[in-house]
Amino acid sequence: MNNINHPAHYCQGGIECIEAIKAATIGLMGMEAVCTANAIKYLWRWKRKNGTEDLRKARWYLDRLIKEEEDGVRTARIPEGNSTEDDRASGGRGLSADGAGEDGHYTDGVERPSV
Repeated sequence: MNNINHPAHYCQGGIECIEAIKAATIGLMGMEAVCTANAIKYLWRWKRKNGTEDLRKARWYLDRLIKEEEDGVRTARIPEGNSTEDDRASGGRGLSADGAGEDGHYTDGVERPSV
């Protein structure tokens, strides 16, 4: 294991976090996929990396996802197999997996926790 390809804080119980995120976000788009993925990431690593800071980050993404759902700001779900992984992560809008646009900036003006 190395800190770039297989960091210990993302490899637990024979499962790598990225694979769990991939499975958990199938059929999600846009902010749903971003918030779900980031919440999983921070919950996955909290005990092995940043402790309660990571728990707070996970809560931030969960709160944001709840707000999106309660406000009715939903994105259409993509059926499995009808798009690329990049399309699912970005909601098909040229966003990176963390929701930033191609220029690295966010368009919704929401402050995000630092990684």
